[in-house]
Amino acid sequence: MSIPLYWWKTRANFGDLLSPIIVSHVSRHKVQYSDKPGKLLALGSILGSVAEGDCVWGSGIRGRPVKTKNIRVFAVRGPKTRDVLHRYDIDCPAVYGDPAWLMPQIYDPNIDKRYKTAVLPHYSDVRLRRLALQSDVQLLSTSDPPKEVIDGILAAERLVTSSLHGLIIAEAYGVPVVLWRDVGHQREKQFKFQDYFLSTGREDHTVWNVSLEDAIKRIPEIPKPDPIDTLKLVAAFPHSVFSATTTEPKRANNHEQQAAF
Repeated sequence: MSIPLYWWKTRANFGDLLSPIIVSHVSRHKVQYSDKPGKLLALGSILGSVAEGDCVWGSGIRGRPVKTKNIRVFAVRGPKTRDVLHRYDIDCPAVYGDPAWLMPQIYDPNIDKRYKTAVLPHYSDVRLRRLALQSDVQLLSTSDPPKEVIDGILAAERLVTSSLHGLIIAEAYGVPVVLWRDVGHQREKQFKFQDYFLSTGREDHTVWNVSLEDAIKRIPEIPKPDPIDTLKLVAAFPHSVFSATTTEPKRANNHEQQAAF
């Protein structure tokens, strides 16, 4: 068997597609998408989809309430998520970190800088995309395959993004980045961004409704993140839970994914 893993897959979104890659790498097992009870939840603001018997490793809250208390939590994205779980009387250790911080250990290419500035809008962020198209910058897309998105970020000297995992990947790889947001863009609540900032020892440093030029000028002012303790995060992975239900890696079928691009 493979590890049953849930990730948001309503549409192609590179941050969510990192989840099977990272979990397969850390567990050394293949993973299979599952939305059934007893699954693992890793990357993403997906705790609103948690069910009885699930395990949580690195996930966060987005807005939907937690449906059950009968879950096992091994790590969460940040302290704000942990506070919410505690309000539901769910035990949650103080192990923080989005697992996307592990990507440099999985994929570490040598890419020359080709762009002064790259812009990566959230898939629903029409305004930032429009600003990028009107400017002399490299426009990236969250709907592209994860490798292409990461390569695009690494090819830039700096990044402006409204994507949470755009921010996280840039900081994990050491690319200067600013989180740009539109006050009128209410699809993504600020909670998840604040949760991540706090997990890296900072207050919220989002820039709101400024021009691209002004956002770029703000990048040197953004405090560098305290690096996520990836050793602690990996050590918290629920190997013991899934070791009894997994076997040595085997050939993937059409429903399974490996830690590969």
